[in-house]
Amino acid sequence: MNSAELYPLSFLWEQLEKVVIFLERSSVQSQLFILALSWLLSLISSRIWRRWLVKRFPQYQEILPLSQPFSLKHYLCFCFPVLWFALWNIIATFLLQLYWQQQGWPSAFLGTALEIYLIYFVYKVFVFVLLLFLPVQQVRSHERSFFLPVFLLFGLTQFANLIFELPYLTQVKLVELFGAPLTLGALIISTVGLYIWCSFISFFQDLSLYILESFKQGDNSSLRAALILSRYFLIGLGVVVIFGYIGVNPTAFAAITGGLSVGVGFGLKEVFSNFISGIILLFERSLKPGDLIDVEGKLGIVQTLNMRATTVKILGDNSEKIIPNQTFFTTNVTTYTGSDRLIRYSLAVGAGYDCDPDQVIALLLEIAHSHPKVLTVPAPSAFLSEFADSAINYTLNFSLADPTTRLGVKSDLSRQIWRRFKAEGVSIPYPQRDLHLIRD
Repeated sequence: MNSAELYPLSFLWEQLEKVVIFLERSSVQSQLFILALSWLLSLISSRIWRRWLVKRFPQYQEILPLSQPFSLKHYLCFCFPVLWFALWNIIATFLLQLYWQQQGWPSAFLGTALEIYLIYFVYKVFVFVLLLFLPVQQVRSHERSFFLPVFLLFGLTQFANLIFELPYLTQVKLVELFGAPLTLGALIISTVGLYIWCSFISFFQDLSLYILESFKQGDNSSLRAALILSRYFLIGLGVVVIFGYIGVNPTAFAAITGGLSVGVGFGLKEVFSNFISGIILLFERSLKPGDLIDVEGKLGIVQTLNMRATTVKILGDNSEKIIPNQTFFTTNVTTYTGSDRLIRYSLAVGAGYDCDPDQVIALLLEIAHSHPKVLTVPAPSAFLSEFADSAINYTLNFSLADPTTRLGVKSDLSRQIWRRFKAEGVSIPYPQRDLHLIRD
């Protein structure tokens, strides 16, 4: 960047004074007033529509999860008030611009407002289309973190271009940083630009995951891991490009960051350790999003592998645990989906000494084979395990394709065993003790 093209900080205050003078013009004030009035009327009318729809269709005011189908009426009732707000402003601003032009009045603000409302309508339509494919909470999160900031930045830029020339304003020199001048434009790009880039990567990752999972059925854990690695790479690439664009001296930057890294390294040792651990986990694929693991005796599914920690959803109570990535290298972790999702499970049952062991084993095998979720390969097995004090104990082994169904299958088999044993006359004895009393 040529220093001759830079402007001093006083240039910024001169431009702000021009803004005040510009806003004092009667033509500008009249356009702003009519735009504010149109916006207020559109807001009131959309609220009226919303209240009428709530009274008329109270059951259609929330978008259901993707697992539940919803009708076209349901979808339109949810979207219509927002789209009506945009359509009202588009039509009203277009008519006002025509009237202003016929009268020969300046209408630059009205024309810019019309462009912004058109973009707002397209942006809202796109968000509502995403609701048809992605989870509602996910779409709303991306709207707040990415779509809305981008739209607001676009609107502010359009209005700012009417008042002053942004290319000159972005060349205002603020300070010297790493041997290079830091301009207002560079500051905006390094902060707002980096935030929008990271938000876009997050949205791109979720959208890519949905599209790729639509074509690839079955286990998508490797796909999720690849997208996470791509996310880290793109974020790092964005940081490098932004620092290169704003003209930071790489030699000075490396010297300063190298000195700081020693002190910061000690303070953030655990953070870096967890980050490196997460990268190793993704490359080794010893733990992937979608894996089922044992967390403190409870079955959980790995949701995301982030830079610092892994999010695991506990299936029993639907809670989430945030586990530092380093934990998976320092403690033993039980996974049910390391090489496959097949799990071998055992069920212990006791029968009386007066029951034929061959009959009990045959009944156990018959019950296991009759359950639809018990795999035939490997086949169930049953055997006599021990002669206990009150009963002969048996063990039924069976395999399941989905570890999350183990408790339900165990309950089904236990109830079926109780019914069949009762019908076949096989007793399940209570604990018994023989007491011998000896008198002195």
